[in-house]
Amino acid sequence: MEYQDIIKESVVLPLLSQGVTRQTKAFCPMCRDDRQKHRNDKSLSVRFKDDVALFRCHHCGVEGSIKLESTPIITHEPKNEVVSEDFSEISQANIDWFVDKRGISEETLSNCGVIGSTRWMNGDGKGRNADVVGFPYVTGATYGELKVEAVKWRTPDKSFSQSGAARTLWRLENFAGGDLILCEGEIDAMSFEEAGIFACSVPNGAPSSKSQNYGQKFQYLWNARERISKADRIILATDADDPGNFLAEEIARRLGKAKCWRVRFPEDCKDPNDVLLKHGKEGLIHALESATPWPISGLRSATDFMEAVSDLHENGFAKTTGLDVYDLDQIYKVGTQTLTIVTGIPGSGKSTFLTWAMSKLASHHDWRFCIFSAEVPTEIHISQLCSAFTGKAFSGPEKMSKEELDKAMRWVDQHFIFIDDDDTSIETVLDRVYASVLRLGVRGVVIDPYNFLSASKTAEDNTSHSINQMLVKLKRFATEHDLAVWLVAHPAKMFREGGKTPTPGGYSISGSAAFFNLADSGLTLSRGDSKGVSIVTCWKSRFPWLGDTGSALLSFDRETNTFGEMTRGKEKKTSWQNFDFEDF
Repeated sequence: MEYQDIIKESVVLPLLSQGVTRQTKAFCPMCRDDRQKHRNDKSLSVRFKDDVALFRCHHCGVEGSIKLESTPIITHEPKNEVVSEDFSEISQANIDWFVDKRGISEETLSNCGVIGSTRWMNGDGKGRNADVVGFPYVTGATYGELKVEAVKWRTPDKSFSQSGAARTLWRLENFAGGDLILCEGEIDAMSFEEAGIFACSVPNGAPSSKSQNYGQKFQYLWNARERISKADRIILATDADDPGNFLAEEIARRLGKAKCWRVRFPEDCKDPNDVLLKHGKEGLIHALESATPWPISGLRSATDFMEAVSDLHENGFAKTTGLDVYDLDQIYKVGTQTLTIVTGIPGSGKSTFLTWAMSKLASHHDWRFCIFSAEVPTEIHISQLCSAFTGKAFSGPEKMSKEELDKAMRWVDQHFIFIDDDDTSIETVLDRVYASVLRLGVRGVVIDPYNFLSASKTAEDNTSHSINQMLVKLKRFATEHDLAVWLVAHPAKMFREGGKTPTPGGYSISGSAAFFNLADSGLTLSRGDSKGVSIVTCWKSRFPWLGDTGSALLSFDRETNTFGEMTRGKEKKTSWQNFDFEDF
């Protein structure tokens, strides 16, 4: 994704969705994350004129215009003030600081391409010319060509600035294969270099909390995907604090936990440079050699899970999310690392229910989804999402306005991506889902229905065994990438009993009992006896925090494809664990 697309998606479209139609200021996504000082300065001016949004950052210099229904028009890229004549030798004072305060030699500084300069800095609130060091972020195959897209500047007293916009991993151009070590900062990467070990750094540090909007912060992983694919292992050496742990977790989720290992530092150290200073090169090498694989498979000792168990003890079990319909939330909650099987007879509303559920999670929790929907045309799927978002019909006399449709389409574009059905092998579908996780940070995946998936290329037929293998792959993928996966599966032909068709369950699905056995949650959709009534039945809940078996009666609005409460006059409680069934 180019920087103009980033500005469009992270600034212009959200402003429009908020109803902003005149001139305003916003945070610049190209330079804010790398500004330690004045990062709360809204340096990006945005002005809407007719069908065009004009933008200009007064810090990094990116400017241009975006046609609101077509392609961005860029007049200037983010300014890159570093050209070859800007490069100079590092001053002796800064060399001495690295040697004395950071344990990093002049040779390591040279090997890592660190440069010097005199820059205008505002770190202490008073602008001044300062003697700085620079960390060049390079594009292209070789550093010698000086394809520098950005330089991060700093002084020993931690004043920071940046020329250009760093959008890749620092020193990635020198990685040719083997283990790829990722650090939280350039000095940490140089600490490994001091010990004779190659390492890279992320360009913008760790997010400050899990609650912030970090959708574009990990764009560098997508930009680096080709070189990352050459790594035998991804070894995460981020800081031993909450932001560092979250950074490692999100990188592992996007790249795949099966390939990731984690470095643990001595108790008196928080980062690689700390280890170098307190325990020397040998201590840093030992920490690296003691790295452990991300806990998803293989034989592990109990101590490997001490941190995870302590987190459960402190914060409780897996976080789940309800869909804000009281009766439904008592039997089913959405959790990541789960596989939910959804079934029901034809016309029962399986696909419509999932579309509504996705719209709730996207609107209320900013989730992003990847959808493989072989039975519903994509344009129909999008129209249903627009209805769920606006709460208005897509067609008919009461249909949404053109302005409402435009706003809904921008929201859909930000939160949903669709997989074509040109190749339906399970391997190809999962490869495309992986790309959506890496690039967009997708949290949820819907496959509707399963029988359009082709079994493994090594499977001879679509037997119960091959279905089991397919479900195991989906479950492992959900665990590895911390995803919620929904799989729609049609039941076998149901025969009427006493004039009514029975409600299908997990063992009613055509092909294999594995649909029941491997599901974390299992749901059946059915129509009620009255018009506008739907029934959701939970026939399996592997863990109590995911819900409980039982049924919920929901209202259904056919015009807007939305579900809602049937119960009225009851006080809603916020947690199903505290629910008092005697209230009813």
